[in-house]
Amino acid sequence: MKYLSTRNDSLNQSFNDILYQGLSKDGGLYLPREWPTINLDKLINLSYQEVATEIIHPFTSEDINKQDLSEIIRKSYLNFKDDKIAPIYNLDKNKFLLELFYGPTYAFKDYALQFLNHLFVHVLQNSSKKITI
Repeated sequence: MKYLSTRNDSLNQSFNDILYQGLSKDGGLYLPREWPTINLDKLINLSYQEVATEIIHPFTSEDINKQDLSEIIRKSYLNFKDDKIAPIYNLDKNKFLLELFYGPTYAFKDYALQFLNHLFVHVLQNSSKKITI
């Protein structure tokens, strides 16, 4: 999958290219050139980690194979304090509660940043690049 910028649709960047940048150099946000189709029926009864792998893989598949991505995701959520990672509770008809405080710092940001940390570890292990977060 290739990515463009919201301020420059002629860009054609790979996932690894944009991973190190965050925002595009022109100040825009990166978006995929084409949005993948996800079959939601295949996600029923999967674990948090399995759903994350299925959702994220189309966006990273040119640079990270599915098995490696699955391992990155598994490592990302090892220190979460609930086996379901992000449990959902049915409160009432069509009312659900998603709890996002089971990470190491008890903040919702853990869900993205734990993953990002392990993603950087994976892509940097065979690279001469260095990053500071």
